[in-house]
Amino acid sequence: MLLCTACKPRLPKDVLPAGKMERVLHDFHFAQGMAEASHADDGLTIDERRYNLQQAVLRKHGITQAELDSSLIYYSSDLAAFARIYQHVSERIEKEAQALGAAAAASADIYAGLSAVGDTANVWAGQTVMAVRGAVRQNFVAWSMPCDSTWLIGDDLLWRFSTYCFAAQRHSELYAQLLVTYTNDSTRAAQQVIAHNLKAEVRVPNEKGWTPRQVDGMLYLPAGEQAATSLFVATGITLIRFHKSEAVRSQLAADTMAVVPFSVEGDTTALVMTGADSAAVMKADTLKALLPAGMASSSDSVRRATRPVQRKIQVVKDKPYTPHQRKPLRRRK
Repeated sequence: MLLCTACKPRLPKDVLPAGKMERVLHDFHFAQGMAEASHADDGLTIDERRYNLQQAVLRKHGITQAELDSSLIYYSSDLAAFARIYQHVSERIEKEAQALGAAAAASADIYAGLSAVGDTANVWAGQTVMAVRGAVRQNFVAWSMPCDSTWLIGDDLLWRFSTYCFAAQRHSELYAQLLVTYTNDSTRAAQQVIAHNLKAEVRVPNEKGWTPRQVDGMLYLPAGEQAATSLFVATGITLIRFHKSEAVRSQLAADTMAVVPFSVEGDTTALVMTGADSAAVMKADTLKALLPAGMASSSDSVRRATRPVQRKIQVVKDKPYTPHQRKPLRRRK
């Protein structure tokens, strides 16, 4: 027992225990909500009202701002531990909300009960909590997800999470970006700038009917001396995939395979493969059978292209080579 106690890692002196950290974060969440929901005519801005309420939370728990900052830095360096703390905080807030007569989270959030299957599915399989701090090498977190055979043509994506900001300065802004790569090597990206607590949603629509191949996302907080103590936490992370109806998918597939005239210019006819982001230029005599009836006989460019062409090659003969004859040397007398 003595050996186990001696080997157990101890928290630094200025770091709060996990249980107390949960209680402080719980109260901070309520203080933040009160500051944003308050409509009191006290002449204070939201930032000033938020600061006053946060100071009240610190006095309630008998801690200083430095202890809270040190605890946030310590726990945010261990994402697994931070995720457990925030999971407990979220469960506690949900229970208290239900006790006060609020709707359950599953009914308040239409996506909360989704699984990984179905036409509308939550395909997120990573950590539900991410944290970034405004310090170098701690201000960026990225993730990547390959798409399997369950992803279909025309799928839309929605990345959702709740953000909470601790000790952030006014200039602190969190950048959230979602990037989708498709099977035709095209990419689409969407970005949202987050300056305060909110329910963030980053959506990438897919009206062109492409099939996703890989999804990448990131959270980025610009680093700086003034932002070193700023911390953004993203909780309740979900990635919602929307299948289009079978009829729409069939139409998108037909449009993708369609071959339509693009332009007729000179002696060639250009075609575009819709949805493939590439153009094929073919000779007019090869396309003659594909053109609508009457077009092959009425198009001057097609007639010119199908008419036999006689090519002449002009050969220029070089002058015959004549060796240079050297004059005999004259001997001096």
